[in-house]
Amino acid sequence: MKADISRKPIQTSLLLLLSFFTLNSCASQLIRQKPLYETGTILSLRKTINLPVGSKIRIRLKNGEVKYGKYLGFQKLTFVDYQDKYEDGKKGVKRKVILPEMNETISLRLHDNSERFAEFLGFDFKTVHIRYLDEPETIILPVGNLENITNKNGYRIEKPILDVLSRIGDIPYSSMLIFREKNASMAAQIGIEKIVHVQYIDRETSRFSKIATTTGMVLIPILTLFLLITI
Repeated sequence: MKADISRKPIQTSLLLLLSFFTLNSCASQLIRQKPLYETGTILSLRKTINLPVGSKIRIRLKNGEVKYGKYLGFQKLTFVDYQDKYEDGKKGVKRKVILPEMNETISLRLHDNSERFAEFLGFDFKTVHIRYLDEPETIILPVGNLENITNKNGYRIEKPILDVLSRIGDIPYSSMLIFREKNASMAAQIGIEKIVHVQYIDRETSRFSKIATTTGMVLIPILTLFLLITI
């Protein structure tokens, strides 16, 4: 009898310790599942979008269309693929603006009023990719640093026109948003020039993980209390 009585505090301590670690594990699981953003948060492309792969998103396009799917990341097109996209895209540019040809030598008037000649390598979000004729490296130049671009035939595009084309999605960019549309079996991609914003809906969590975490949070305290009473 004395041995049984002496073991009760030990058993009680072990049960409490087990309950503590179990609850702590469940709480940690819930914390890990906590999203980086609140549901409905609108994420601007002006900043880095740091979403876990598989997050449910709502994509609003500049043509008014809305798409729902799961976020899979961003990807830059290869130079060859971008060339094809650029050539197709610039044919549909509104306002009768003539965009530079790929690999064409252009003149850049910078905001400090200096002029540089460069090989044109394409556009991306708020940037133009070039290679100065006297330098071997590719330069990513913010469009905000430009006053105008002039092609080899003397056709000039002023910065305000570039801003308008960017705003309406007429400048083909090399970066693509990769996602899997709702009820689709394969991934799709959208040029970021076509996107107004991405809206975070929810983080994907496995059903088993949700059930296991919730069950553990509810049953462990009940089971512990029952065992303490029956000891």
